[in-house]
Amino acid sequence: MRCNHVQDEVVPVIPDWLSLTQSALFLKWSSTTRHKPGAAGGTWACEIYHGCKTCNEHLSLPCSLLAEANEIGSFLSASCYSDAPEVFLRFYLILLSEFVGQLEGAAELMGLKIGKKPRQVCLWANRWGKHRMQILLQHHPLMAFADQYGGKWAEVELRFRTASLIDACGNTQPARIIDTEWLARHQGNVLSDEANSPGRAVILVPPMMSFLEETMKYFRVFVDACLKVPDTIRKFESSAFVRGC
Repeated sequence: MRCNHVQDEVVPVIPDWLSLTQSALFLKWSSTTRHKPGAAGGTWACEIYHGCKTCNEHLSLPCSLLAEANEIGSFLSASCYSDAPEVFLRFYLILLSEFVGQLEGAAELMGLKIGKKPRQVCLWANRWGKHRMQILLQHHPLMAFADQYGGKWAEVELRFRTASLIDACGNTQPARIIDTEWLARHQGNVLSDEANSPGRAVILVPPMMSFLEETMKYFRVFVDACLKVPDTIRKFESSAFVRGC
């Protein structure tokens, strides 16, 4: 067991859980949005192109969006982090948050109403993925991933929230839980009193699919909003082009 990971003593960890999780994430993204390395026709980005073009003009928005969404597919299909789930999580969160941030920014420039960015993605990306100082002051927090336990996560999560931890010397310590709501309360602009309190911080990471599902939902809202205003999308047109859709 790595020093920054904690495991439940009753429910075994799923073997090769991160690779299985990553494969499921890639399958979900690529089968739903059709975005993957080198993808073009049939993607959500190209749906904007076909829904808004009048002839063979090059529309800059779907072209740029195609590249950005394909990058998510490239990341999810890479096998670089199988032994470092905390590293995979960090880059995964940053990539998704940057993507929804670009959707929000593009929508604002074009006057589209697509609502606020996904809450859970933004909270975890900004307060764990990007700006972790407030958490890292918690004296080497442990991490427990929902995907380690699959369908047993609810049972395991309850024990993490209610049971004590036992360190290598046999000493009992209370667990101080860091979860989505903890991140919502702690913005990092002041030091939490918990940083030097007794016990050991344990970060409970939600199922990684939940972050992707939020992102895809927001992506779909953006695509549908674009299809309603084809004249606006055609304002972003270039005369020099190579069609990819």
